[in-house]
Amino acid sequence: TTTFTSRTTSTTSSSTGIPTKTGLKGCNIQGTATTLLQSSSWSSDRARDVLSCQLKCMYISQCQSYSFQSPFTTKEDNCKFYHMFVGKGANVVTPSTTSGIFFSDKYPGDGTNFCYGS
Repeated sequence: TTTFTSRTTSTTSSSTGIPTKTGLKGCNIQGTATTLLQSSSWSSDRARDVLSCQLKCMYISQCQSYSFQSPFTTKEDNCKFYHMFVGKGANVVTPSTTSGIFFSDKYPGDGTNFCYGS
């Protein structure tokens, strides 16, 4: 006998039209990195959107979480990778509704490996 457990996660479309999981620990947390999280940052890259940033993290084994900020220029790194989960344990993101920086875990609380997309 196989039993499947269903988890319900709501999704909304952001202003960019990218489906985004909401109300899920470890997904799309707007804020700023605490000193603890900043100390676990090990790399950054340029990403055209949050989906690209998420994908870059997926393919890097040591990436546990990432942050994305819409770029101000075409040359800046706007996708950062961390060796620490943002939705588990210590509060490593200081909430802010104006930062424009969004943090997500590589493996959020619903057991999937994505916060953005469908």
